[in-house]
Amino acid sequence: MKINQLINKNDLNKSPAKSGVYWLYKKLKSGWDVVYIGIGKNINRRLFQHKRDAIKDFDAFYYEEAIYSEARKREQVILKSYKDSTGRFPIYNRQT
Repeated sequence: MKINQLINKNDLNKSPAKSGVYWLYKKLKSGWDVVYIGIGKNINRRLFQHKRDAIKDFDAFYYEEAIYSEARKREQVILKSYKDSTGRFPIYNRQT
């Protein structure tokens, strides 16, 4: 993914009211860091929940639309790939 595809968290209205996978990013001195990978039946509503709840600190997001059942599978593949490439899960993704 190209960094210029990220959308500022103040532009959540650019996210779809459709199901899919989304990534939350935090801007660090060293660049962008994925802090959470999630799914939602309504990406727009889910991102607004994250912003309102202020539990997950993020500055930008990216999303891929997908049928919800496929999004669940895709999320697991993305999380495994992320862990394999970085040696860890994003900080807000709890994995046992």
